[in-house]
Amino acid sequence: MIKAALIIFALMLAVVPSLSSCQPIRPDPVEHEANLFHEPGLATTRSPVAPFHLSKYDNVSVYTIEESDNDGRSLLHVSYPVTEHGAINARMKEVALEFIDEYRVASEEIEAAYQEYRRDTGRVEATLVTSYRQHFDVSAADTNMIFFVVSGSRYVGGWSDEQAYGYFFERRSGLEMLASDLFVDYLYVQRLSDLTRSALEKRARAAIAEIDFDSDAARSKWLELSEKWIRDATPPAPEAFDNILFGEDGTLRVRLDVYQVVPGLEGVVEVEVAIDEIADLLRADVRQLLARMSPVDVPFPQPVLKGQGAGTPLSQSLQPPVEEQPSCLEVPCVALTFDDGPSIYTERLLDILKEHDVRATFFVVGQSARIHAATIRRMDEEGHQIGNHTWNHPNLTELSDELIQEQIQRTDSIISQIIGETTPHMRPPYAAYNDHVLAVSGMPFILWSVDPLDWRDRDPEIVAARIIASPAGAIILAHDIHRTTVEAMPSIVASLKGKGIRFVTVTELLGPQTLESGHTYFRQSDRE
Repeated sequence: MIKAALIIFALMLAVVPSLSSCQPIRPDPVEHEANLFHEPGLATTRSPVAPFHLSKYDNVSVYTIEESDNDGRSLLHVSYPVTEHGAINARMKEVALEFIDEYRVASEEIEAAYQEYRRDTGRVEATLVTSYRQHFDVSAADTNMIFFVVSGSRYVGGWSDEQAYGYFFERRSGLEMLASDLFVDYLYVQRLSDLTRSALEKRARAAIAEIDFDSDAARSKWLELSEKWIRDATPPAPEAFDNILFGEDGTLRVRLDVYQVVPGLEGVVEVEVAIDEIADLLRADVRQLLARMSPVDVPFPQPVLKGQGAGTPLSQSLQPPVEEQPSCLEVPCVALTFDDGPSIYTERLLDILKEHDVRATFFVVGQSARIHAATIRRMDEEGHQIGNHTWNHPNLTELSDELIQEQIQRTDSIISQIIGETTPHMRPPYAAYNDHVLAVSGMPFILWSVDPLDWRDRDPEIVAARIIASPAGAIILAHDIHRTTVEAMPSIVASLKGKGIRFVTVTELLGPQTLESGHTYFRQSDRE
């Protein structure tokens, strides 16, 4: 009873649950789909000089580092910001390098365990892999200050976790500010302590109310114990509230360290506090900056033409007349799909597709879409379809129902902000799903019938040859996060068009049926 009560209580408190075991997935992620930002199938490949690319934020570029070791079993993707100030850049690079150093230590340990397992059993263990991803976003910025949120996920030998940290800078001097520097005095820690404690106690009471105790005395004992844990975790001290994040929805998020609240829980506890509950203690310039932040539900502005046709959205004005196309029931078609982007290579891919009049489907990762909003808009304007590939590419079979829905809805929200509509279907990361995930998602699942293994074999000719062999009716998997895949596209398009095959979106390939939630689709013959 005690153990069960602790588990239920802990999971109710935690934002990111412990993922301490791997469930069977189909198909195997190592063999059938790439982790985000795979590198070639060599023992070790790296991008020592990663390219800069622009973000949607003024004077903020993105620098990307990718590594793949141990024949693709150890994978790394890190993006960090580059601003107009060298001191800010040096600090954010330092944060990235610390994450990379941790990855290299973990990957060596897991690879040693993998090799020992293979020697002892002669089998391949799919969970003995290492995947580290770090991503940043700008939560608030003006000419005086800039606030970053750096999110990192780790998957190590079947265990995973996620963290997020706030970094604050004076933009003119480049000086880093502590969380305490954002407030007028240390009264803020008492306010945060009171607000955080109250929210956690309410959460704990709700969790304990769901537990079937043997007696009222046992329930009271658990209430007393939970209050002590929460009280110990939330003292009115700066070190207890050294990781705060600001959201575009007008909230301040307090993130308490792993093990800070519940002993033995591998996870992070997060509490949201409305800005207006602590605004009087914020510095005036910080308060003014946060007041100018846009709500998350405000769509991105559409650019308009000047002069003739002014006031008409650019996406409408530049669209060519739509020609009636024969149905895929009448002519051979394939659906070309791209996962894990947008990335620094996606714009070049869009150039190629536009040049050859090809329509594709992009299953985008929400956190990347947020940074590359202009690329998402371009996809939509040029007739491509946008699908949901979750917010940050987790294994959905290892998440709670609430977190599965959050992964999907958060991505839909950012896509809706950018193009004005949500995604019609999704592709689960690693193709990891089961009947329960299907039911909870509430969306059709689009898988594939052709996998060119472009994440493993980074050779444009090899990738092209595998895709060119696709039969009519295929849903083709590819990744726009790989330069070599993009380089393969011109020959792929020319060859398949030469066979009389037309490129269409997933919805067009599977039409005229309406795709149903809870169903999976692998190829055109899956039409019902």
